[in-house]
Amino acid sequence: MNDGSYSKAAVHLLVVCTANVARSPLAAALLRAQIGTPGVTVTSAGTIADADLVLTATEEHRDHCGGLAPGAGPRTFTLQEFARLLQETPFEQGPVRIADRLLWLRSQAHYARPREPEDIPDVVAAGEAPKGSTSAEAGC
Repeated sequence: MNDGSYSKAAVHLLVVCTANVARSPLAAALLRAQIGTPGVTVTSAGTIADADLVLTATEEHRDHCGGLAPGAGPRTFTLQEFARLLQETPFEQGPVRIADRLLWLRSQAHYARPREPEDIPDVVAAGEAPKGSTSAEAGC
């Protein structure tokens, strides 16, 4: 777990959903491919206490995970919250090294909390993807 600074040799990003079957493994794979840098580990299995940043599929997951380990709340976001934070934060602000930038962005949490629900639907539990959506948009 991070001590609050924005510099750390390695950052562990954990992606969480209900059964770790569809949404979180897909999101973790996409994040690994996108980030693709030493110093950042992205998994969809692990413990909340060991993660520097926790990304969840839904607000319910975020709220539950935030209470599982001391200090987990401020480092737990929905995927949509964190994506919005990335979009709304100019690159000129904060550290450039990706691992450090993730920790710095995590500290900007109050800017990312949702204005309205932004859950990624669980199409496995629902039995099918919403019409007109791709599997990535549907969350599986």
